[in-house]
Amino acid sequence: MSTIPSYSWWLEAFSTVQPVGYALREAFPDRWLRIHSLPEMQRYPNTEEERALLRERHRHATTLLFAEGADCRLIVPCSYKDDPCFSGLGLAPASELPAYQPEQDEPPYGPFHAAVLRWDFDTFRPVLDAVANDAVRALVVCPGTTHVYAPYDGGADLFFPNPAARDQARQELRAYLSPRADGL
Repeated sequence: MSTIPSYSWWLEAFSTVQPVGYALREAFPDRWLRIHSLPEMQRYPNTEEERALLRERHRHATTLLFAEGADCRLIVPCSYKDDPCFSGLGLAPASELPAYQPEQDEPPYGPFHAAVLRWDFDTFRPVLDAVANDAVRALVVCPGTTHVYAPYDGGADLFFPNPAARDQARQELRAYLSPRADGL
């Protein structure tokens, strides 16, 4: 029987902030960067070419966050844990994480579920596809570096250990950024 890993590192790195993009963005704006999945802030892909572009942008962004094979955690709000995109990933309740506080249009809350994984974009791709279609919510965090990747239907919120790392990524990903002054 496998043991449930400890998530005490979350509290050390992020305090009591729940592991969702918007909450992390409010708590750590100096470490946050948002990319858009498609040009001109288009939210959803309509063609195979747009789906390929979305995946390529996310693959590029995640190379700045995670090394191939990095020790990561996939964190999922409980209401999405049974989605087929998470099949075989070993999600289990992660009661040490702060309580999930859903937005008004989301299903009832409960504990987050999480899984230990070795980062591999292609393994994560079914999850990204489901997120891009607004079917699920999920994020990936690397406990050792506190890099966070929180994709959503339209892009991803990226979190770095410090503002300097965020600024360096901003230069690398400038073609994917919002033209808005607030970065949204």
